[in-house]
Amino acid sequence: MGILLKSLGLQVFADQPAAPSGAQLRVPSRRDRLPLDLNRALALPAAFRSVQVISGKAAELEIDVWRNGRKIERPSLVAQPDPWRTLESWLERNVINLAGDGNTFWRIHRSADTDQIMSLEVLDPNRVQVYRDERWNKKYALHHLSGRVEHLNATEVKHLRLLEVPGTDRGVGPIGYCRLSLEGALDTRDYAAQVFRTGQISGGTLVTDQPIERAAMKEYQRIWRDHDPSDVRVMGRGLKHQPVAINPKDAQWLESQTFSVLDVARMFGMPAPYLEVGVDGDAMTYQNLKEVDKKFLRITLFPVYLRKIEAALTELLPRGQRARFDTSALLRPDEKDRMEIHGLAIEHGIYGPEYEQRAEGSEPEEAKPIQRKEKVA
Repeated sequence: MGILLKSLGLQVFADQPAAPSGAQLRVPSRRDRLPLDLNRALALPAAFRSVQVISGKAAELEIDVWRNGRKIERPSLVAQPDPWRTLESWLERNVINLAGDGNTFWRIHRSADTDQIMSLEVLDPNRVQVYRDERWNKKYALHHLSGRVEHLNATEVKHLRLLEVPGTDRGVGPIGYCRLSLEGALDTRDYAAQVFRTGQISGGTLVTDQPIERAAMKEYQRIWRDHDPSDVRVMGRGLKHQPVAINPKDAQWLESQTFSVLDVARMFGMPAPYLEVGVDGDAMTYQNLKEVDKKFLRITLFPVYLRKIEAALTELLPRGQRARFDTSALLRPDEKDRMEIHGLAIEHGIYGPEYEQRAEGSEPEEAKPIQRKEKVA
């Protein structure tokens, strides 16, 4: 079981051999490690939360279809691109693929009779290989779990890339290009965990202000080295242990881990408040948080993720139709602000009470005359 989990990029502490008694605590080495992939990156709470928030917010949205400046009824290809899963699940998988791998692939299924596009299946990007044929046309090799390899062309696969770097056929994402920063955060986390998991203390020196013979020095050194690191050590001659590496009380590396959270937030374009970490000089208020939501939509969610999906769906729709995300759910004001907006709109004749009731999710009732309050002088 441990070998299987390790093959998936997951660390299994129970399968690791116990450290010999008296061994010194060392910073984890990056040698003999599995490559950094989405599974390992998600072991960082900040990375997990970032991917969760981005994919979750995208899954909240609906996709509308517009033609000649008017919204029309959504075709089934947009309302539910994959008949075997919901639109929310379909969007979530696409965004996770883009954030984790930098690529997402749609297998285009067409009708055998009319060649009409019937569904868009989201593929595992780890099983799709992009290559060029002898005429330099882009091809896709889909590796099935059975071992069969299926070769597909551009009419059978739609390829979306997070960041299109010139000279590469695959897109790049934060996990691939910010690998060293993520591995450094994992190393820091693993080092802090070793102190509490093994009870080891980092290397240091034994010092005393009393005279001591060489033979006694070697004996005390042997006792310290061979003693169970999880047990209490008792020494004589006024000996004290002074660590020369990292002080055990600072072994959690809290400042470094806080910086790692901010670093991950930068990689994924996440506002720091979303990860519950503060930036010096920032005092968050309710109004500030509303602006953070708008900024996240304008700077990260729409231009980096949603725009890619919009453009790809538009290319697959009939000519003249355009797919657009309805982002009003993310920018929805609170109840007090909504009531004030509706009141002003009704008072100035922009729309009636029936529209306001439908917008708030209730059945329209008979309109009642607006009772204006007289101002008291």
